[in-house]
Amino acid sequence: MMASSKINAFGTPHRELGRVFESLTTAGCIVRRRYVPTLMTCFVESLMSLERYREYTPRELIVTRFACDVLWQRLQHVDNWFILLPVAGGQRASYSEMEDRFVGHANEPV
Repeated sequence: MMASSKINAFGTPHRELGRVFESLTTAGCIVRRRYVPTLMTCFVESLMSLERYREYTPRELIVTRFACDVLWQRLQHVDNWFILLPVAGGQRASYSEMEDRFVGHANEPV
């Protein structure tokens, strides 16, 4: 990962890299080609779940369970995810269609 807004990471022997444990936002990722199917499966699962519960309220309850950056945390727990330290960028404040509100994410722990 090159960027994240909310992250928990562990140190590594390389001071410019952190081992990601949990990260939110889908900004700035570089992945190996062979990992793309794993990420696509996660994205499709997220989309299907968000669509299945589209009409449920409160919407925040659904998004905090099924957004792709929430679902991919389970991948971060078992696979090798790393982040640049300091992060190379972040997600700017903007309107979130998933949350149906304006959101601003800070670089802070999850």
